[in-house]
Amino acid sequence: MPRVPAVLVFALLFAACGSGTSASPAGTATPEAPLAPPSGILVRLAVEPVATGLNSPVAVATAAGDDRIFIAEKPGSIRVVAGGRLLDRPYFDLGHLIEDAGLEQGLVGLAFHPEFAQNGRVFVSFTNRSGDTRIMEYRQDAADPDRIDHGTGRLILAVDQPHEYHNGGTLRFGPDGYLWIGLGDGGGVGDPWRNGQNPYSLLGAVLRIDVDAARPYAIPADNPFADGAAGAPEVWAYGLRNPWMLTFPDDDHVIIADVGHELWEEVDVAAITDGGGNYGWPVMEGPDCFEATTCDMSGLRQAELLVAHQRSCAIVGGPVYRGQAIPELAGRYLYADFCVGWIRSAQWDGTGLVPGEELSRDFGEVGQITALAEDPDGEVLILTLAGDIYRLVAERS
Repeated sequence: MPRVPAVLVFALLFAACGSGTSASPAGTATPEAPLAPPSGILVRLAVEPVATGLNSPVAVATAAGDDRIFIAEKPGSIRVVAGGRLLDRPYFDLGHLIEDAGLEQGLVGLAFHPEFAQNGRVFVSFTNRSGDTRIMEYRQDAADPDRIDHGTGRLILAVDQPHEYHNGGTLRFGPDGYLWIGLGDGGGVGDPWRNGQNPYSLLGAVLRIDVDAARPYAIPADNPFADGAAGAPEVWAYGLRNPWMLTFPDDDHVIIADVGHELWEEVDVAAITDGGGNYGWPVMEGPDCFEATTCDMSGLRQAELLVAHQRSCAIVGGPVYRGQAIPELAGRYLYADFCVGWIRSAQWDGTGLVPGEELSRDFGEVGQITALAEDPDGEVLILTLAGDIYRLVAERS
C-alpha cells in the first residue's frame, strides 16, 4: 500500500526532548516544556494505510497463530483485515445489543483467548442498551472461521454504569493467562460517586479474573482482595479515572494509561504481583491534589509518566514495540493523544519508563487517534475516529 508523505513524522530521538512528562511536586503543576530540536535523525517515520472506511474503530486484537487483524467498531461490528484486505462481511455484529450514542459508549473491548486456535473463544466489552457495561464470551463458528456463532454468547460480567462517560472497557489477556479489564470511574465531574476510592467498587479500577477455572469466572488466588475482606475480589488496582488502555511490556509488569481530568494525563506501571495499589483519583489528579490546596497522599501510588494538558486532552496508551521493521523503536512504549494527534515514546527499561522522545510533532492530517495497537507481526497500528487505520513504517532510502 502507498505510504502517506503528508504525515511524515520527525526522527526518533534518543536524547530527551522535554516533552512534559517529568513529574512535578504536588500542588505545583507546570506547563509542558517546549520541544528541543532534533539532535540526530536516525530514522524517518511515515504511515501507510491498512484499512479505510471503517465506522469509528476503537480497538484491534489479534490471536496467536492467526495472521488476521480484528477491528472493533464502536457501533458494534468486528471487522477483519485478511491478506491485506478489509473483508466486506463482518466477523461479528453486536449492534442490536449496544448503546453507542455517547463518545465513550459502544463496543470498546476485544480480546482472544490465549488458546483461541484450539477453543475459538472471543471476549468483548460493550455498553448495552441501558448504558451498562457487559463482558461477554462468544465462540468462533466451527463451520465458518470468518464468523462468530451468535448462539454461543455467554455473560461473563455485568457492571452498572451511572453515566455515559468514563466507561473504560478495555480487555487484555495478561501473560498470567487471566483476563484484565479496565473500567472508568462511572463519569460525572470529579467522580461524584467516589468509585475511584472505593476498593469494593468495580468502577475506577483494573479487574483481573480467571475465565478458565469456573463459569462465569473464578478469582485468582493472588488477587489483592481475593477474600473480599478489604475490597471486591475482582479488583486488582483502584483509584483510577478512566484506564482506557492496558499494556503488558513483559511477563512481569502492566502499564496503565489513565485518562485525566483538566490538568494531567498519566501512565502508571506496576509489577503484576504488586496488586492492590491505590492510584489516587479523585484525591489526586496526576501529581496534584484534585481541586484542593492540600490532601492526604499517604499510601497513594505516584504516576510513572505525566503529560500536561497544554498539548493534550486524553492519553491513548499503546504497545511496547516488538516488531522487526523499525529496530530503532525496539523496547519503546508508544502513546498518543486523542485530540492533538501527537505520538510519543518512552523507553521500557525492564522496571519502568524513561520518557522524552516525541515521534511526531502533529498527526493532524491522520485525525483523532482512538488507539495504538499491534498487528500480528508486532508492527504498530494507528486507529482514527474518522475510520482509517494506518501502520507506522520507516522511510529508508
